[in-house]
Amino acid sequence: MHDIKFALSANAGLAITFPSALIWIDAIHIKKAPIYSTVTPEIWKHMLQDPDYVGPSFSGPDAIAATHCHIDHFTSEITREARSLWPDAKIILPERYFPDQIYISSSGMYVDINGISIHYIKTRHSTKHFHNKNHYSLMINDGGTMIFMPADSSLSDPVMHYYALNTDIDIAIVDFTWLLLGKGRDLIENDIRPKHLLVYHLPFEADDPSQYRLQVRESVPLLTKVPDVRVFSEHFQKETIRV
Repeated sequence: MHDIKFALSANAGLAITFPSALIWIDAIHIKKAPIYSTVTPEIWKHMLQDPDYVGPSFSGPDAIAATHCHIDHFTSEITREARSLWPDAKIILPERYFPDQIYISSSGMYVDINGISIHYIKTRHSTKHFHNKNHYSLMINDGGTMIFMPADSSLSDPVMHYYALNTDIDIAIVDFTWLLLGKGRDLIENDIRPKHLLVYHLPFEADDPSQYRLQVRESVPLLTKVPDVRVFSEHFQKETIRV
């Protein structure tokens, strides 16, 4: 058995520490989107000094990846700063920003980061206006554990649903809106069927006039079939899962 540690930056940003790699996914963005939180200068400063974000030797992430390039998931300015700090980090993006990045150009691409396999699966964004956006769900396999990250996928996307239904998923990481909808909770419990569920994309308290955080807390008990549910809602929150 081994541990996988997840550290929240803001919104849907995670630093994921595996035994063999540290991978950032949607972790750095600095442009404030309505209702969502972003990586402020204070958060960024903390991340640079915290080994759960930059590794025990402060050597930075092995990869900086994005599921899509909306401003609440990715901005190029702070990614460029991260590249200057850690030039060996692989940059994995579904849009072209850097000449030496790994460009995700189509569904079904695999990227290997120190033995961690990231499978990019093209799925529809939940907002109709963005259905033509390059948006990807991720299947991350460390050789024994499967992590499913549908990102901002539509609950009715057939490709996302196919992989959810036909993959043995250990850890699922979903947007908080899934818990607020009966269709989302049904998809989690009856199709994905994860052993562990992480919920994210919530705003921090100061950015939450609609009280989404309260609504999520009230929705968690409705998930009766998932043995382990954890909600990312606080600054620098970290969760460790033994698998």
